[in-house]
Amino acid sequence: MSEPFGSLFTTGQFAALCGTTKDTLFHYDRIGLLKPRSVGSNGYRRYTSAQLFDFDLIRVLQQAGSTLEEIKWYRQHYDSAHFLLLLEEKQAGIRTRLEQLARMEQMLAHVAATTRRALAETYDVPRAEPQQAEQLLVVGLKKGEGEHTDGVAARVSEHLALCEKYRLTDRFPLGSVILKEDVLAGSSLESYFFSRVPPDFSGGPLLEKPAGLYATIVHKGPLEAFNEPYHALLAYVGRQGYAVCGNAYVFDLITYLASGSEQEYVVQISIQIEKRGCPRSARG
Repeated sequence: MSEPFGSLFTTGQFAALCGTTKDTLFHYDRIGLLKPRSVGSNGYRRYTSAQLFDFDLIRVLQQAGSTLEEIKWYRQHYDSAHFLLLLEEKQAGIRTRLEQLARMEQMLAHVAATTRRALAETYDVPRAEPQQAEQLLVVGLKKGEGEHTDGVAARVSEHLALCEKYRLTDRFPLGSVILKEDVLAGSSLESYFFSRVPPDFSGGPLLEKPAGLYATIVHKGPLEAFNEPYHALLAYVGRQGYAVCGNAYVFDLITYLASGSEQEYVVQISIQIEKRGCPRSARG
């Protein structure tokens, strides 16, 4: 290959050779990372073909996660042993990033499945259905916190931090628990925020949602309108001859993650129930 300008390249030619831009080369020159082989009296920079390998080293280390400052220091203190150490550090960083991406992929798949299910639901029609037992990672709300935005935000933040600590991929949908005594009193006061966890999860604090029969309703609309479907579900329980025998569990199926409007929010409310007069041994 014949090289122009006596084996020297202009900035534009060298940028094309490297698959980069002139602005990138100008920046590398300014910070002392990759300087041209020569600069003419007219200010024109010239690079050699051998500097392609210097540029490629910078590109590889950048793609491995090194900052330009780290790369500059390395090039000024080059030796093979240090290069090996640098590569091993970057390998460890890449493995960590891959784990994070795998968890993110699982979370997005879970949110997508939940959203797909919510869009296919029939809204505001109560039903009775059996549900399986689930383990819930919970954060408790102090008395009155659920009635104020600041209190809710603080506990949600605490809960999300707890999920991050335990690297939960299925932290969404978030949910809340209304204790049995509050359900019986007709109150929608929330006592816990929760996320589902696998059966073998050993972190805490945990609350078990028992298997059994549940009265369930799925509602679409703003969170402020929650009480309407909640009380409609309680009325359904009474009409159908059921009795409340456990907590209520509120699942966010579509919230801020999938909708820009509270009018599109979807929640599922499930209250553990039993037939009135059932002997204790026959109850779910």
